[in-house]
Amino acid sequence: MTDFNKYDEGMSNKISEYNLIPFNTTYASLDALKHWLADHGEGSATGGLANIAIFTIGWNPYSTIPSGSPEESGKKMISQWGSSDGHALTIVGYNDEIWCFDIDGDDQYTNDEDVDGDGDVDLFDCEKGAFKVANSWGTGFGDRGFIFVPYKLMAAGLQWADTAYVCKSQGDNEPLLGIKTSIEYPERNKLGFKVGYAQNANQTTPLNSTFYNSFIYQGGANQMRGAYNGPIEIGLDFGYWYQNEDVGKIFFIVDENENGIPTSGLIENFSMVDYRWGEVFELFCDETNVSIVNNDETVLSIDYDLIPHESDIVTNLSSLAIWFRGLLQQLMETPR
Repeated sequence: MTDFNKYDEGMSNKISEYNLIPFNTTYASLDALKHWLADHGEGSATGGLANIAIFTIGWNPYSTIPSGSPEESGKKMISQWGSSDGHALTIVGYNDEIWCFDIDGDDQYTNDEDVDGDGDVDLFDCEKGAFKVANSWGTGFGDRGFIFVPYKLMAAGLQWADTAYVCKSQGDNEPLLGIKTSIEYPERNKLGFKVGYAQNANQTTPLNSTFYNSFIYQGGANQMRGAYNGPIEIGLDFGYWYQNEDVGKIFFIVDENENGIPTSGLIENFSMVDYRWGEVFELFCDETNVSIVNNDETVLSIDYDLIPHESDIVTNLSSLAIWFRGLLQQLMETPR
């Protein structure tokens, strides 16, 4: 993904943890996933989302909910998984009453009979009920980007069997300080991006620096945007790591780690963005189109004393007033 504005939006939407919800071939095993979708499994006012991994080569996403179904008649559903080419779908809801398969041909849609005759009543016998999923292929797919996955298909054929993946949001997490940069380089798995800080402009090396996991020798021997040519413009949340430190200088560091033929690339630009004052203030590094140093760190910096935010100033003044009152009290009580 390229475009600072997109990363900027992402900075406000971080996850605190991710987990998986297991299930098996029994109908009741889907309950935990349904509860997560309904109320995060904890009685919340809003529900959650979940991801499943599937195969698309050979799948059938063109079937429809049978006519006469009490819910969602005529809507698109997936009736068969593929066997290769992994993909992900996001589960956004569920409906137990949707008709899907009349497996035994009796014009009845049930979930409590052994309709396939194998001696067990399980998801393979589910003739009704489906999860609603969102795909990433635009509104031309399914019904404006959504489609139903019958419960029966959860029993077998998933890329990651018997598993749905979920994550929790960090909640309100507006960025305070951001890094904006544009990088061009042909093999992104040789690069690691990190930020650091020093306390004053005279320091030429950071007191501390931290890698970002999303950009630490990731993504294979591909260009910065994968299959697409050209540089990538990204945003990093500097304040996530260094929010309360005494900062007088901000560093952006590209670490090249390669073995073999040297690779050439550029840091086209680097700037820092301050969000703390109710408006966006951007300060640019004087150096542009800087060549990435082979098998070493390329270090750029911006001198910027982080003036305390107005709320911090009020707190500091209040503390100073308390201290001053205490000093006056001591002076008045001191014998002369």
